[in-house]
Amino acid sequence: MLKPRSPVRATVRGVLAVLGNPLLSAAEFLFLLATAICFLAAGAASVFLGRRFFPEVLPGTRWQETVLSVLEGGGRNLLVIFLILTVLSVGVLALAAFVKAGLCGAFLAADQKAPPESRRPSEFKVSPGLFLETGRRYFSTFFWLLNLYVLVVSIPVSFFLVALLLLVAGIIRENWIPGAVAVAVTGISTLVTGIASRLLLLAACREAVTGNNSMTHAVKGGIRGLRQTIGHSLALLCLTSALSGVFGAIFSLPRIFFELASPGMPNLWIWGGIFVFCQLVAYAAAELLQVASFLSLWNGPEETGIRVPPVAFLNTLDSENTETS
Repeated sequence: MLKPRSPVRATVRGVLAVLGNPLLSAAEFLFLLATAICFLAAGAASVFLGRRFFPEVLPGTRWQETVLSVLEGGGRNLLVIFLILTVLSVGVLALAAFVKAGLCGAFLAADQKAPPESRRPSEFKVSPGLFLETGRRYFSTFFWLLNLYVLVVSIPVSFFLVALLLLVAGIIRENWIPGAVAVAVTGISTLVTGIASRLLLLAACREAVTGNNSMTHAVKGGIRGLRQTIGHSLALLCLTSALSGVFGAIFSLPRIFFELASPGMPNLWIWGGIFVFCQLVAYAAAELLQVASFLSLWNGPEETGIRVPPVAFLNTLDSENTETS
């Protein structure tokens, strides 16, 4: 049975691991930047197709006639937009799976490399090639894990959006109580599902790189790990989420104040872009900190005194080197 580290100690080791591997931070930032650019490009393409090819809807037209007009005049373009978004989403998930697998493998190896009482970031430094190797080896497992995570999270979010629509319709009809109850129930379920699925994702990712497991075995192992460390895991999630909120507020609040205080300032969009860029960097750092901290939490010594096994493929490499020698 695992004896986890304290949340504070795991967070400190996570910070040291992130600081000791700046190239891993750059990989996470480049992934977020590429994702943002892809979705902005897809949004621009959708707007272009909508304005260029969809039929013009005259004022006063009934919504049934509007829908039929759009389907008849722009049905093919709707299909094109849907295919673009689908391909883009699958591509982003594939890239996220490679990056997440590489980061988990590299940070786990960094935590196992550093001494238990290490205080220097240099002791957590690992080779950048480890990121590429673990990303390649565990890509398929992480790809299906992320797909499962998105599916689980999207279901309560969809119900919450439907509840919001019911609330708006109830306000218009002056009967808002059922909609408010639906929003409250679905909002709580969405929050609980989001926290549980995030914890399970982090636990399953660690299980995948330590045991070279499939998605099913990684999820089962993650559930077992959470049962053993649920208190520590929740505390660490709250701690790292609070730090993430602080990182985001450092740049988001000045940006909002700057835009409100100087609405007519020339080149305001340039300063806004700089603040958004800084927010992206802060989000990447917060994501890395949470991943590295959770890997350090579950990488503590076992009660039996036996060390947690290192990354699975490193065992294979060690055995191959032993046979060669």
